Parts: sequence; C-alpha cells; structure tokens
Amino acid sequence: MIKSIVLFKRTPGMSVEDFQRYWREEHPKVVTALTGIRRYVQNHPTESAYANGREPDYDGVAEVWWDDWDALRASGRSTEWQAVAADEANFIDPNSRRLLVTEEHVIVE
Repeated sequence: MIKSIVLFKRTPGMSVEDFQRYWREEHPKVVTALTGIRRYVQNHPTESAYANGREPDYDGVAEVWWDDWDALRASGRSTEWQAVAADEANFIDPNSRRLLVTEEHVIVE
C-alpha cells in the first residue's frame, strides 16, 4: 500500500472555520474522483490547537492511499489530479504544502 501524506496551512486571511468547512465539504468532491484511490482521510487540529491566539504548524494533514506505485502514477497523470491541484488553490497556502509519499507497514490493525 502506498500513501501520500500532505501537510499544509490555510490560505492567508482565511478563517479556520471557512478553511475546515471548505476542506470537509468541497475538496472531497475532487479528491474522491481520483483514479485508483483506495482511502482518503483528513486530519484536522483540535480546537485547543487554536486556543489563546495560538496557531498550529499546520491546519491540516491529508492522507491518500493507493494499491501500489503504478496506481499512484496513473492517478498523477489523470485530469482528475489536475482538478485536485487547481482546487487546492481555493484554500491551501501553496508555500506551506509538504508532501511525503510512504509505503505503509501496519503494525497494529
């Protein structure tokens, strides 16, 4: 199983509430259309991460799974992938985006 992990901050000037709403309600429409996607998980910081004027290092962490490298590559060549990238501009600060592609090894199911 191949998993991409993407960490990012919201677009400057966007509220946390607007960011989380957009990411939960709008962005999945394009992500779930990706070719060969097996699983998609969004990780949102807890409210306490923003307490007392604090800001977490990232506003979100996305995880997307594919069966293997061939499936990931095929997805990356699709027009759906281009739609995901275009939609990210609506809520993600592109300078904050960090990507790690991993091979998942489950220790405890």
